[in-house]
Amino acid sequence: MHIVESGKRYRIFNNAITTYDQLPPKTYRVDYDPETRIFSLLEAHDFEIPETKIYGQHLDKVKKVLNSMDKMNRNLGVILSGDKGIGKSLFSKCLGLKARKKGIPVILVNEYHEGIANFLEEIEQTVMILFDEYDKTFDEKKHNCQAEMLSLFDGVSAGKKLFVITCNEIQSLSQYLINRPGRFHYHFRFLYPTADEIRDYMEDKLDKQYYDEIENVIAFSVRMNLNYDCLRSIAFELNNGLKFQQAINDLNIIRISQYKNIKIIVEFENQATLSGKIKEWQLYDNTITDMSIYLPDNIRPLSYVGEYIGEFPMNFSNNYIDKDKRMLMFHVTNPEPEYDIAYTHESQDEEKTDEGKKITDILDKLYIGQKIKRIYAVPSDQKDKFRFF
Repeated sequence: MHIVESGKRYRIFNNAITTYDQLPPKTYRVDYDPETRIFSLLEAHDFEIPETKIYGQHLDKVKKVLNSMDKMNRNLGVILSGDKGIGKSLFSKCLGLKARKKGIPVILVNEYHEGIANFLEEIEQTVMILFDEYDKTFDEKKHNCQAEMLSLFDGVSAGKKLFVITCNEIQSLSQYLINRPGRFHYHFRFLYPTADEIRDYMEDKLDKQYYDEIENVIAFSVRMNLNYDCLRSIAFELNNGLKFQQAINDLNIIRISQYKNIKIIVEFENQATLSGKIKEWQLYDNTITDMSIYLPDNIRPLSYVGEYIGEFPMNFSNNYIDKDKRMLMFHVTNPEPEYDIAYTHESQDEEKTDEGKKITDILDKLYIGQKIKRIYAVPSDQKDKFRFF
């Protein structure tokens, strides 16, 4: 018989009970009994890594976090943000497994109940506490839990704590967590796989006889973000002998976000350029559509407000990936833009404004009769330079 006293309450247990001064380095899940309003830890299944190879910089960042944990004399917080299926869960599993090998227990928190911060604060040893989808589970509007959780993250109880939170919508996180490295020292932002990472993954997963489909997968990833779940499914279908176009038509991979504008540059042999924008759907439309074209800001008349000078009709679905230049290119099928007659010699000079005459001179000197060298999409300013929009 074992008797445990807590406050003025005595509980009697049989000889099967085991007591510890420290939590063993295992994986636990926070459990809450709504009737007794008591929190406890339940032993959970160990993390499993589904892939034999870890892609990206996961392992380097895991090492970085644990090294920092060793050197700090306070709690360490890590935010993992990004869309679903691009590596947040895999990273947290890798981190949890490495933490356990260092003798650090891992505690999973999957739901909010009032008082959970006090419960976790009472754990007076070094532990890793993982809050999965924190932006949903600890919704401030639903639970009014911000003050309670901040007290936990700022706590000074015995035993350092490694707080890890994952979130899909960074905008949903409290303003008191973002740009607060005193609370959450690291913020790892997970982006979609780059072209090189996609190629690396597909070469690992595909039979060599299907390698010629890899460039089709990469070209599609420029038009639509593909996470590793999508790539795994695509590789499975390709290994069954399907062409990529056949496979993608039947897979549960569809576009649900709004189409964006894509900036296009038309470059001539004399290095003069015109710019325009197309809608993303035009990359898929196998018909001739128009793109309004504009003069570059550095050469248009300063007093001219509207820089529109004409239209450029072409089939924008006739595009390809230049692997060497890492650019989305378009096959040149139209020899010359259709310039607005207001700026050509079809209109009499006396009918033109001074600005119009200046634009006519610019067209004559730089554009009329010039051969188009190339047409390409302007890369976005994201860190992943192979993403165009």
